[in-house]
Amino acid sequence: MRNLLKGLFLVLLAGLLAACGGDDGDDAPMSEPAESGAAMPPTFGDLGGVVVAEGDAVQIRSLLAHSGWEVAAEAGRDAIEIAVRDFGLIHGHRVDLGLPVNSMCTPAGGSAAAQAVIEEGNVVGVIGTSCSGAGGAASALLSAAGFVMISPSNTSPSLTSDLQGNQSGSYYPGYFRLSNNDLFTGRAAAAFVHEELGLTRMGTVDIDDAYIAGLVEAFSDAFDGEVVATRVLFDSEAGFEASLGQATGDLMAAGVEGIFFPLYPAQAEPFLLQLPADLQALTLVSADALLTPAFLEAEASLGLYIAGPITTFGNTNGVTGESEAEVKRTIETAYGDTPGSFWQHSYDAATLLLDAIRDIAEPHEGALYIDRARLRMHIAATMDFEGLIGSVSCDAFGDCGSGNTNVYHHSDPDVTDPAALEVVYEFAP
Repeated sequence: MRNLLKGLFLVLLAGLLAACGGDDGDDAPMSEPAESGAAMPPTFGDLGGVVVAEGDAVQIRSLLAHSGWEVAAEAGRDAIEIAVRDFGLIHGHRVDLGLPVNSMCTPAGGSAAAQAVIEEGNVVGVIGTSCSGAGGAASALLSAAGFVMISPSNTSPSLTSDLQGNQSGSYYPGYFRLSNNDLFTGRAAAAFVHEELGLTRMGTVDIDDAYIAGLVEAFSDAFDGEVVATRVLFDSEAGFEASLGQATGDLMAAGVEGIFFPLYPAQAEPFLLQLPADLQALTLVSADALLTPAFLEAEASLGLYIAGPITTFGNTNGVTGESEAEVKRTIETAYGDTPGSFWQHSYDAATLLLDAIRDIAEPHEGALYIDRARLRMHIAATMDFEGLIGSVSCDAFGDCGSGNTNVYHHSDPDVTDPAALEVVYEFAP
């Protein structure tokens, strides 16, 4: 009887196994029993990664410039803080901006800021820098360390490409920017003075700076006329020294009809005040670094044409659901700053970074595993991201700006908000 019952049990067991075996029938291999315990934690690729322990915050950093620099970035830093607050948690982990890291507006400042962030050891990505000179130096170090860096206001073509598929000398993988490549800004300014104002002979003034020199080159290449180029020496302590006199003398002797001088405010105001009267009467054109309330309050700024990014977009950020008007109102009421240019880019840069971290991060037993290579690839594949600045898509060299550029005329001394300046020319690639 025992053998009979055993035989019936085996027959029934065989039938059950055949029924559960699927289409492969008896040939399907049986799985080995799973080992006791939880699954193994995620692993990282060649660039390594960051493990955010249970209860800890995801660390990102702002590498904009602040004390002792030429371009106001207060509203940009404010916008980043607001973006972090509006975004909220990443898989249950809060986001920590830490203390702002001052990249100043120089290569040395960019290098020092990048090194400080790298040495922290647990920072996932950075928003910065403000200036192109600092951007190239910071990007070199951050790229080698596997980081991503998204700039709201770097514009020099040297940091990305020539927009014809050729990599520039200071491009490094992991670098992105939401601001326009200055090849667009140079083209916009050149088209304006030639097509709208009918000028055929322009002078340019630049100093040894990646942003300024890059803009002058872009303008000169695009201008359909003659260009008389001059370079001046500027020192934050000594000013222009004797070189400005020689430069203005060359421009006057050449009979130029206008001057393109994309200087920072710290150089632009003394430059304008020291221009001979004959040159002050000419058409004077500058660029986006001057789109700050502080500079527009200066008497020397009256009459200037300024080529730069759109300053009012009217869009809503698709990640946070906050509108441009709502974010601007928060900056003005909570921080007391009047936004200039690029604050919308700062807000979008922060939300783009945080959204990418959330998409690629892998939770495991309360911790968060963030792979640097995956994060870099995810941002590089950005397509139609909805930001305050509009739809954002990135090319192969990190250029994510649309290229749309305005030329503004500062003719009213009571207007110091860049968003309220008169638009006299619109450029779209």
